Amino acid sequence: MMFQYAYRQLDLFRIQPQGNVLDVAVFMGERFPRNELELRLEQRLQQR
Repeated sequence: MMFQYAYRQLDLFRIQPQGNVLDVAVFMGERFPRNELELRLEQRLQQR
C-alpha cells in the first residue's frame, strides 16, 4: 500500500512491487519539523 498526502488530501493506492521493498517515507513540501518527524518515526520503529 502506498499513500500520498498533498494539498490537505490523502490518496491511497495499491502497489505491486516486483521484489522485496523496504519501508520508505517521502515528505514533499515546506516547513516539516525534521527533528519531530525523526523522533516520531524512531518511536514507531521501536513499537514494531
